[in-house]
Amino acid sequence: MREKLNENQNLQIALVAVLVVVVGYFMYSNFAGGSSSASEVSEPAESTPTAATVASGTPPPVHPLPKRVDDAYKNGSTVVLLIHRDGGIDDRKVREAANVLSGMSDVAYFPVSVDKIATYAAITGPLGVSSAPALVVVRPRRLNDGGAAQATVTYGFQTAADIRQAVRDANYQGPTLTYAPQ
Repeated sequence: MREKLNENQNLQIALVAVLVVVVGYFMYSNFAGGSSSASEVSEPAESTPTAATVASGTPPPVHPLPKRVDDAYKNGSTVVLLIHRDGGIDDRKVREAANVLSGMSDVAYFPVSVDKIATYAAITGPLGVSSAPALVVVRPRRLNDGGAAQATVTYGFQTAADIRQAVRDANYQGPTLTYAPQ
């Protein structure tokens, strides 16, 4: 086959033409918006215009958090949400690992099934939570310098040590160091 290709100039031209068409198709589909980027996929649903948004020019209000979550944040606790799917193996293991939170002071832990995630949209929406299991850790109010609540989200399987470390990171008050090789 290789020898026939090397010897036949018409076959070489045909092969090059096919490759040009294939490359052209992929380039056209990427530049014409045929594929979506990661930021488009993970964008929260609240940013999609709705009839209420278009009519009034303002986005619809985000529902308030459940009272016990809001109270925990106002009382200075580190709020931890574990977004999980019922029946997922990794989700079950992360829920078991999250038992480490019961022994930590000033930590309010809330396991949340994915079908109830809209109830927590004030937290999960801005973070763009896109899959489960997701560990969301909200920095305590006293450490936010009077600004908006800061939170992190970590996806996938987490060990008890990972969960404990995420809470410690949220409560860190020291200097922020950057990596700088010497």
